[in-house]
Amino acid sequence: TLSIVGLMARDPELFVEVLSHVFRGKKASPEEVVTDGMKARARASYELLRMFKTVPGLKGTKVDLNDLACWVSQARSIAGPKDMTEICDIHIGHLLAYAPSDPDETSWPPSAVCSVIESTASGDLERGFATECFNKRGVYGKAINEGGDQERRLAEQYQHWSDSTRQFSRTSAMLAGIAEGWNRQAD
Repeated sequence: TLSIVGLMARDPELFVEVLSHVFRGKKASPEEVVTDGMKARARASYELLRMFKTVPGLKGTKVDLNDLACWVSQARSIAGPKDMTEICDIHIGHLLAYAPSDPDETSWPPSAVCSVIESTASGDLERGFATECFNKRGVYGKAINEGGDQERRLAEQYQHWSDSTRQFSRTSAMLAGIAEGWNRQAD
């Protein structure tokens, strides 16, 4: 049996529907009456979005480029008429930040994800990806006077990935920007 999160990874329409329970289109008028049921649905949908970390097209440790590209294209097409492309792209970026490393490749994210980032060419998607790369670090601890060594190591890792993905110019630039962000935090 598939969980609802698993279903969202297969069904971009369900993903956009869940998004629409939490966010309105930019030009949508506010609801006059927000019921307790609508609030509960929004909270549950938000939690689903937070739990959604299964990259569409993931088969074992590899992401199928065609499946991922089709899912992203369909989700964006469904979100467009609802005036939700921006928030859709941001959440797709969040999701892509959870792509596992491909054991046959030396860099991250895997080339299928890089290809989708390049072909989508969405600043919102890239911002969502970068934001989630920072956020997925989670809670961390530091010793007194430790300084920024943890962040410098993260910056080095992201810079390495940036250097390794130069054939994907948008992805490489995005990863370099994340490395700069970690260096700023280190300072």
